[in-house]
Amino acid sequence: MCAMTPTESEYAGRLRTAMLAGTKQAGPITIRQLSAAVGSSYEHVRKVLTGEPVVSPSLNQKLCEFLRLDVQEMWRLAAREKTRRRFGDLALRELEGPKDT
Repeated sequence: MCAMTPTESEYAGRLRTAMLAGTKQAGPITIRQLSAAVGSSYEHVRKVLTGEPVVSPSLNQKLCEFLRLDVQEMWRLAAREKTRRRFGDLALRELEGPKDT
């Protein structure tokens, strides 16, 4: 139905990049540290980081606040990926409208 694979998730990629950047005091953030900080299971956070499930609004907010990412920008990415997974690339292009050239 959809050509997007979990490894193509821009949302997950941005989370992983922020985790690698980590903090000046502690260095890179582990999945275990992130899951504890946002109050979610290790396995659920691991799946989000591989692009498997589409994140919920509340988990998106918690992840973004902890990793200091823009909550609304990341939610737009998550919603775009959710639309692509559910309806495919053609539906996504229809929703986005024509591109200005």
